[in-house]
Amino acid sequence: LPPRQPRAGAAVTAVAEAQRAALRPPDVEPVGIGEARRVPVRRRDAELHGRPARDRPSAELHRLDGDPRHERDGRRVAHRLRDRAAEQRLTDLTEFVVGDAMAMPFADASFDVVYVIEAGCHMPDKGRFYRDCARVLKPGGVFVGTDWFHRDSMTPQEEADFIEPICRLHGIPNLISLNELRHLLNAAGLSVQTIDNLAAYGDVLRNWEHIDRKSLRLLNTYMRFVIPKTEQMMLEGGLKLIDAARKGVFLLGIWKAVRLS
Repeated sequence: LPPRQPRAGAAVTAVAEAQRAALRPPDVEPVGIGEARRVPVRRRDAELHGRPARDRPSAELHRLDGDPRHERDGRRVAHRLRDRAAEQRLTDLTEFVVGDAMAMPFADASFDVVYVIEAGCHMPDKGRFYRDCARVLKPGGVFVGTDWFHRDSMTPQEEADFIEPICRLHGIPNLISLNELRHLLNAAGLSVQTIDNLAAYGDVLRNWEHIDRKSLRLLNTYMRFVIPKTEQMMLEGGLKLIDAARKGVFLLGIWKAVRLS
Protein backbone atom coordinates (compact mmCIF):
# COMPACT_ATOMS: atom_id res chain seq x y z
CA LEU A 1 0.00 0.00 0.00
CA PRO A 2 1.20 3.56 -0.63
CA PRO A 3 2.83 5.74 2.02
CA ARG A 4 0.55 8.08 3.93
CA GLN A 5 -0.22 11.21 1.97
CA PRO A 6 -2.35 14.23 2.93
CA ARG A 7 -4.20 14.87 -0.28
CA ALA A 8 -7.65 14.42 -1.71
CA GLY A 9 -6.60 11.71 -4.14
CA ALA A 10 -5.31 9.42 -1.40
CA ALA A 11 -8.27 7.05 -1.60
CA VAL A 12 -8.02 6.65 -5.37
CA THR A 13 -4.23 6.28 -5.18
CA ALA A 14 -4.46 3.64 -2.47
CA VAL A 15 -6.85 1.54 -4.55
CA ALA A 16 -4.76 1.92 -7.69
CA GLU A 17 -1.54 0.98 -5.87
CA ALA A 18 -3.12 -2.05 -4.25
CA GLN A 19 -4.38 -3.24 -7.60
CA ARG A 20 -1.02 -2.51 -9.25
CA ALA A 21 0.75 -4.67 -6.69
CA ALA A 22 -1.74 -7.46 -7.23
CA LEU A 23 -1.57 -7.29 -11.02
CA ARG A 24 2.21 -7.08 -11.34
CA PRO A 25 2.88 -10.77 -12.20
CA PRO A 26 2.91 -11.64 -15.92
CA ASP A 27 -0.05 -13.25 -17.63
CA VAL A 28 -2.43 -12.20 -14.90
CA GLU A 29 -6.13 -12.73 -15.47
CA PRO A 30 -8.28 -10.52 -13.20
CA VAL A 31 -11.98 -10.30 -12.57
CA GLY A 32 -13.46 -7.04 -11.31
CA ILE A 33 -16.66 -6.77 -9.29
CA GLY A 34 -18.40 -3.47 -8.86
CA GLU A 35 -19.66 -0.47 -10.75
CA ALA A 36 -19.43 -1.69 -14.32
CA ARG A 37 -19.20 1.84 -15.69
CA ARG A 38 -15.73 2.05 -14.13
CA VAL A 39 -14.20 -0.88 -15.97
CA PRO A 40 -10.57 -0.08 -16.93
CA VAL A 41 -10.72 -0.43 -20.69
CA ARG A 42 -9.22 2.95 -21.49
CA ARG A 43 -5.43 2.97 -21.63
CA ARG A 44 -5.22 5.70 -19.01
CA ASP A 45 -7.35 3.72 -16.56
CA ALA A 46 -5.66 0.41 -17.35
CA GLU A 47 -2.24 1.82 -16.53
CA LEU A 48 -3.42 2.55 -13.00
CA HIS A 49 -3.90 -1.17 -12.57
CA GLY A 50 -0.28 -1.94 -13.36
CA ARG A 51 -0.32 -3.21 -16.93
CA PRO A 52 -1.81 -1.91 -20.17
CA ALA A 53 -5.14 -3.55 -20.95
CA ARG A 54 -3.69 -4.70 -24.26
CA ASP A 55 -1.31 -6.99 -22.36
CA ARG A 56 -3.87 -8.85 -20.31
CA PRO A 57 -7.38 -10.25 -20.52
CA SER A 58 -9.90 -8.93 -18.01
CA ALA A 59 -13.49 -9.53 -17.03
CA GLU A 60 -15.95 -7.22 -15.35
CA LEU A 61 -18.88 -8.64 -13.40
CA HIS A 62 -21.89 -6.45 -12.78
CA ARG A 63 -23.93 -7.82 -9.88
CA LEU A 64 -27.64 -8.56 -10.14
CA ASP A 65 -30.24 -8.91 -7.39
CA GLY A 66 -32.57 -11.15 -9.37
CA ASP A 67 -34.60 -8.12 -10.38
CA PRO A 68 -35.22 -8.24 -14.17
CA ARG A 69 -34.87 -4.45 -14.33
CA HIS A 70 -31.34 -4.72 -12.91
CA GLU A 71 -30.46 -7.38 -15.46
CA ARG A 72 -31.67 -5.16 -18.30
CA ASP A 73 -29.63 -2.25 -16.95
CA GLY A 74 -26.57 -4.45 -16.56
CA ARG A 75 -26.82 -5.74 -20.11
CA ARG A 76 -27.15 -2.20 -21.46
CA VAL A 77 -24.02 -1.16 -19.55
CA ALA A 78 -22.15 -4.26 -20.75
CA HIS A 79 -23.13 -3.42 -24.35
CA ARG A 80 -21.73 0.11 -23.98
CA LEU A 81 -18.52 -1.23 -22.46
CA ARG A 82 -18.06 -3.68 -25.32
CA ASP A 83 -18.42 -0.76 -27.71
CA ARG A 84 -15.81 1.19 -25.75
CA ALA A 85 -13.45 -1.77 -25.77
CA ALA A 86 -13.92 -2.11 -29.54
CA GLU A 87 -13.04 1.56 -30.02
CA GLN A 88 -9.75 0.89 -28.19
CA ARG A 89 -9.15 -2.36 -30.15
CA LEU A 90 -9.39 -4.36 -26.91
CA THR A 91 -12.24 -6.69 -27.82
CA ASP A 92 -10.03 -9.80 -27.85
CA LEU A 93 -8.57 -8.94 -24.44
CA THR A 94 -11.68 -8.02 -22.48
CA GLU A 95 -14.90 -9.69 -21.43
CA PHE A 96 -17.93 -8.14 -19.72
CA VAL A 97 -20.23 -10.52 -17.90
CA VAL A 98 -23.62 -9.86 -16.31
CA GLY A 99 -24.30 -12.17 -13.41
CA ASP A 100 -24.77 -12.68 -9.69
CA ALA A 101 -21.65 -11.74 -7.71
CA MET A 102 -22.68 -14.11 -4.91
CA ALA A 103 -22.77 -17.02 -7.37
CA MET A 104 -20.37 -16.04 -10.13
CA PRO A 105 -20.64 -17.86 -13.46
CA PHE A 106 -16.95 -18.88 -13.36
CA ALA A 107 -15.24 -22.16 -12.53
CA ASP A 108 -13.28 -22.62 -9.33
CA ALA A 109 -9.73 -21.23 -9.36
CA SER A 110 -10.30 -19.19 -12.53
CA PHE A 111 -8.51 -15.93 -11.71
CA ASP A 112 -5.22 -14.61 -10.40
CA VAL A 113 -6.85 -11.48 -8.98
CA VAL A 114 -10.29 -10.44 -7.81
CA TYR A 115 -10.83 -6.76 -7.12
CA VAL A 116 -13.89 -5.03 -5.70
CA ILE A 117 -14.71 -1.33 -5.85
CA GLU A 118 -17.54 -0.28 -3.53
CA ALA A 119 -19.70 -3.28 -4.42
CA GLY A 120 -19.56 -5.67 -1.47
CA CYS A 121 -21.67 -3.33 0.65
CA HIS A 122 -24.58 -4.00 -1.72
CA MET A 123 -24.49 -7.77 -1.19
CA PRO A 124 -27.36 -9.14 0.94
CA ASP A 125 -25.23 -12.09 2.11
CA LYS A 126 -21.70 -10.77 2.53
CA GLY A 127 -20.29 -14.05 3.79
CA ARG A 128 -21.51 -15.81 0.67
CA PHE A 129 -20.08 -13.02 -1.49
CA TYR A 130 -16.59 -13.23 0.01
CA ARG A 131 -16.64 -17.03 -0.15
CA ASP A 132 -17.42 -16.87 -3.87
CA CYS A 133 -14.63 -14.36 -4.42
CA ALA A 134 -12.26 -16.81 -2.73
CA ARG A 135 -13.69 -19.71 -4.75
CA VAL A 136 -12.83 -18.20 -8.15
CA LEU A 137 -9.29 -17.28 -7.04
CA LYS A 138 -6.40 -19.56 -7.90
CA PRO A 139 -4.17 -20.69 -5.00
CA GLY A 140 -1.87 -17.74 -4.32
CA GLY A 141 -4.36 -15.39 -5.96
CA VAL A 142 -4.93 -11.92 -4.56
CA PHE A 143 -8.19 -10.31 -3.45
CA VAL A 144 -8.08 -6.51 -3.15
CA GLY A 145 -10.74 -3.90 -2.81
CA THR A 146 -12.24 -0.83 -1.25
CA ASP A 147 -15.73 -0.49 0.14
CA TRP A 148 -18.14 1.25 2.52
CA PHE A 149 -18.04 0.34 6.22
CA HIS A 150 -19.20 1.60 9.56
CA ARG A 151 -17.06 2.24 12.61
CA ASP A 152 -16.29 -0.81 14.74
CA SER A 153 -18.16 0.53 17.75
CA MET A 154 -21.35 2.57 17.45
CA THR A 155 -24.09 3.64 19.77
CA PRO A 156 -27.67 2.67 18.86
CA GLN A 157 -28.34 6.36 18.31
CA GLU A 158 -25.45 6.69 15.84
CA GLU A 159 -26.68 3.66 13.95
CA ALA A 160 -30.20 5.11 13.77
CA ASP A 161 -29.05 8.62 12.85
CA PHE A 162 -26.41 7.75 10.25
CA ILE A 163 -26.06 4.13 9.15
CA GLU A 164 -29.74 3.25 8.76
CA PRO A 165 -30.43 6.28 6.49
CA ILE A 166 -27.30 5.59 4.42
CA CYS A 167 -28.41 2.01 3.84
CA ARG A 168 -32.00 2.98 3.10
CA LEU A 169 -31.17 5.83 0.72
CA HIS A 170 -28.37 4.03 -1.15
CA GLY A 171 -30.09 0.65 -1.51
CA ILE A 172 -27.66 -1.16 0.81
CA PRO A 173 -28.89 -4.17 2.84
CA ASN A 174 -26.46 -3.48 5.67
CA LEU A 175 -22.97 -2.19 6.39
CA ILE A 176 -20.33 -4.10 8.32
CA SER A 177 -17.21 -3.01 10.21
CA LEU A 178 -13.58 -3.65 9.32
CA ASN A 179 -13.39 -6.21 12.13
CA GLU A 180 -16.37 -8.04 10.63
CA LEU A 181 -14.67 -7.88 7.22
CA ARG A 182 -11.56 -9.54 8.65
CA HIS A 183 -13.65 -12.32 10.15
CA LEU A 184 -15.53 -12.93 6.89
CA LEU A 185 -12.34 -12.99 4.80
CA ASN A 186 -10.72 -15.48 7.17
CA ALA A 187 -13.87 -17.61 7.16
CA ALA A 188 -13.73 -17.62 3.34
CA GLY A 189 -10.28 -19.23 3.46
CA LEU A 190 -8.29 -16.08 2.75
CA SER A 191 -5.14 -14.91 4.50
CA VAL A 192 -5.57 -11.21 5.29
CA GLN A 193 -2.49 -9.13 4.48
CA THR A 194 -3.95 -5.68 5.10
CA ILE A 195 -7.21 -4.17 6.31
CA ASP A 196 -7.22 -0.44 6.91
CA ASN A 197 -9.26 2.73 7.04
CA LEU A 198 -8.42 4.80 3.98
CA ALA A 199 -8.26 7.83 6.23
CA ALA A 200 -4.87 6.45 7.35
CA TYR A 201 -3.51 7.29 3.89
CA GLY A 202 -4.82 10.81 3.54
CA ASP A 203 -7.70 13.13 4.27
CA VAL A 204 -10.63 11.18 2.83
CA LEU A 205 -12.99 13.94 3.98
CA ARG A 206 -11.56 16.12 1.22
CA ASN A 207 -13.69 14.08 -1.19
CA TRP A 208 -16.59 16.19 0.08
CA GLU A 209 -14.89 19.47 0.91
CA HIS A 210 -16.26 21.16 -2.21
CA ILE A 211 -19.82 20.43 -1.08
CA ASP A 212 -21.56 23.26 0.74
CA ARG A 213 -23.86 21.33 3.05
CA LYS A 214 -26.03 24.35 3.83
CA SER A 215 -26.64 24.99 0.13
CA LEU A 216 -27.51 21.35 -0.45
CA ARG A 217 -30.00 21.39 2.39
CA LEU A 218 -31.64 24.51 0.97
CA LEU A 219 -31.79 22.85 -2.44
CA ASN A 220 -33.34 19.76 -0.89
CA THR A 221 -35.92 21.91 0.91
CA TYR A 222 -37.00 24.21 -1.91
CA MET A 223 -36.54 21.97 -4.92
CA ARG A 224 -38.29 18.85 -3.66
CA PHE A 225 -41.38 19.72 -5.69
CA VAL A 226 -39.56 20.17 -8.99
CA ILE A 227 -36.82 17.51 -9.04
CA PRO A 228 -37.60 13.78 -9.46
CA LYS A 229 -37.84 11.63 -6.35
CA THR A 230 -34.81 9.59 -7.36
CA GLU A 231 -32.63 12.69 -7.40
CA GLN A 232 -34.12 13.77 -4.08
CA MET A 233 -33.12 10.44 -2.54
CA MET A 234 -29.60 10.73 -3.98
CA LEU A 235 -29.27 14.24 -2.58
CA GLU A 236 -30.49 13.20 0.86
CA GLY A 237 -28.25 10.15 0.77
CA GLY A 238 -25.26 12.31 -0.12
CA LEU A 239 -25.96 14.58 2.83
CA LYS A 240 -26.11 11.61 5.18
CA LEU A 241 -22.78 10.32 3.85
CA ILE A 242 -21.17 13.70 4.49
CA ASP A 243 -22.51 13.90 8.03
CA ALA A 244 -21.60 10.30 8.90
CA ALA A 245 -18.07 10.60 7.44
CA ARG A 246 -17.42 13.81 9.35
CA LYS A 247 -18.64 12.16 12.56
CA GLY A 248 -16.36 9.18 11.91
CA VAL A 249 -19.27 6.73 11.90
CA PHE A 250 -18.98 5.96 8.16
CA LEU A 251 -15.63 5.12 6.59
CA LEU A 252 -14.00 3.84 3.44
CA GLY A 253 -11.91 0.72 3.95
CA ILE A 254 -9.27 -1.06 1.90
CA TRP A 255 -7.99 -4.63 2.07
CA LYS A 256 -5.65 -7.14 0.51
CA ALA A 257 -5.95 -10.88 1.09
CA VAL A 258 -4.44 -14.00 -0.47
CA ARG A 259 -5.89 -17.42 -1.11
CA LEU A 260 -3.42 -19.93 0.29
CA SER A 261 -4.87 -23.16 -1.10
